[in-house]
Amino acid sequence: MRASRQKPVRVLVADDHRLFAEALQAILDADDRLEVVGVAKDGAEAVEQIAALADPPAILMLTGSSATQDVDRARRLGASGYVTKDTIAATLVESILRAVRR
Repeated sequence: MRASRQKPVRVLVADDHRLFAEALQAILDADDRLEVVGVAKDGAEAVEQIAALADPPAILMLTGSSATQDVDRARRLGASGYVTKDTIAATLVESILRAVRR
């Protein structure tokens, strides 16, 4: 539970699978430390929404791949963290919060 004076971490969900994105949004909405500010259908739409939101984001890659080269590429491109889609909700929320603190 966050202190009442702390602002929630703003999250933009981007996934090309609508049902997964909606499920992810529901999981994140359940935690009062987070605020889902948008859902994008792909990376291009995410970039557009991020530009409209203004603040530079911390990027957490959530993907099905755990291949070392994918993790390395994500980090080289600026991701603050990397988790696979089989991550449980509690671990995902903590990963988001950790990515923002970096």
